Amino acid sequence: IALIMIFSQAMGDGIFDNYSVKKLLPRLIIAGIGIQLSWFLLTELVNVFNILGNGISGLIMSPFTYINEGGVETSLTTKTALSEILPTSTPGGQGLMAGIVVVGGIAMIGAAGALAIGAIAALFVGFITLIIRNMIIFLGVVFAPIAIAMSVLPGTQKTSKWWWESLEKALLMYPIVMVLLASGKIISNILM
Repeated sequence: IALIMIFSQAMGDGIFDNYSVKKLLPRLIIAGIGIQLSWFLLTELVNVFNILGNGISGLIMSPFTYINEGGVETSLTTKTALSEILPTSTPGGQGLMAGIVVVGGIAMIGAAGALAIGAIAALFVGFITLIIRNMIIFLGVVFAPIAIAMSVLPGTQKTSKWWWESLEKALLMYPIVMVLLASGKIISNILM
């Protein structure tokens, strides 16, 4: 495209006028640099979003961990929280704890069948979603040079914008999933 623009300017009557050349040439140069750096920049962008997802998960989980007397970091569960509140060394504390365990056990057995089907379906959907996410990111990185080149010309900018929006959504999916998993882990630790 750049050679056609230069040749048409030199000949005098080409398909590009002076205004188009002045408008497209800087974008063409930036796109050429972007195409050369696209692999490195996009792989680093994927790494940044993966680190962001892991960091958000760690931030959400950190208030719910504590260091016990032995210096070992463990997650805060209902059992450890109740043992801090209710001393189980007294007979009343042991009876209350046994009642909580029996009532909770009966409720868990009743809901286990329905939850098992839902859990299997959720795992399947989550697995398929992560496979699709990885495919979108892979294709987005591979086709990045073409999308960057398409961003230069006015007629193909819509396709380039669609590529960027798809890649952006796929990259944001990991931090969102990590927030949901960390929240689920906190709720399960509190309820167990």
